[in-house]
Amino acid sequence: MYSIAVVIVSPFIGTVVSKVGYANLLSVGLVLMGLSIVPIGYLKDIENDWTTLAVGIMLRALQGTASAAINTTCFSLAANKYAD
Repeated sequence: MYSIAVVIVSPFIGTVVSKVGYANLLSVGLVLMGLSIVPIGYLKDIENDWTTLAVGIMLRALQGTASAAINTTCFSLAANKYAD
């Protein structure tokens, strides 16, 4: 799910980065990554297997979205700053 989310979200992040700004998008990506990593540690406490699976998939999708925001922003920034 992580990789699927990165592939789906990255093109949209590329169009948004110039409107929102590098620092803002990077900050949002880092906060989202933190918010999606911490709850994974508590998945073991969920009683229902299907709920655990669903929450795990959603958290991994959120991690992929955050990773797409971070990576796309960093690559775009590097390409703009160091064109040569």
